[in-house]
Amino acid sequence: MSRTFSGKEVVKALRRTGYVVDHQRGSHIFLHNLEQNISLIVPLHKELKKGTLHAILTRAGLTIEDLKELVLASKILLELREVLKAIREPLNKLSSSHSVLMARFLDME
Repeated sequence: MSRTFSGKEVVKALRRTGYVVDHQRGSHIFLHNLEQNISLIVPLHKELKKGTLHAILTRAGLTIEDLKELVLASKILLELREVLKAIREPLNKLSSSHSVLMARFLDME
């Protein structure tokens, strides 16, 4: 495990795999997967310790490689949203007919 993960990154990745945030108590997020009936607790630390991360991933049925892919996918989606936002801002200045056509063309969300 050469890379460290924050609690926030792990929560985002788990949400992408079907977990929902149940509640938060202090700095700990309680997640639940309704389909598999599994509950997890993730501390919102800047850097999760190796054993804590391993226990969370084992309980969730994920590998470190799965987590890396999920975190990378989240970062790519965030970058794509930024690009789309930058493209859409000039569209607001176009006439309404051009704006509607371009919005339909670029609507990828």
